Amino acid sequence: MREASGGSVVPSDQPTATTAEPAACTSPTGLIVFTALKGTDADLWIWDAQDGSVRPLVTGSGSQSDATWSPDGNRIAFDVTFKNRGEDDIEIFTVDVDGSNLRRLTNLRALDSAPAWSPDGELIAFYSNRGSNGD
Repeated sequence: MREASGGSVVPSDQPTATTAEPAACTSPTGLIVFTALKGTDADLWIWDAQDGSVRPLVTGSGSQSDATWSPDGNRIAFDVTFKNRGEDDIEIFTVDVDGSNLRRLTNLRALDSAPAWSPDGELIAFYSNRGSNGD
């Protein structure tokens, strides 16, 4: 993923991870999504524990984190912190497990983070500081 004008993101095939963050999330199908640090940014990667393969899922500017699998294991919700706008701006995205269908769900100058899927996979709840009480 790369940031385009206006803070949007697009898929990227330029993996350049150097170290891994200990936080990881296992899918219902046994795949593991984890955050790999690249300088001051972080990218999402997929590890297949059965065959040992590792591949980038979402890479680029901004830091991807808080990845969580949909209940059916086909999609991942995560947040991206953009730091190049003068202040932190965290937005919620989803992507299919194969890296396709990258979708930005929020687009406000706010801290929208920690996505969580509903049990049926139709809704995503997340923390936001949009309201005066942080709802």
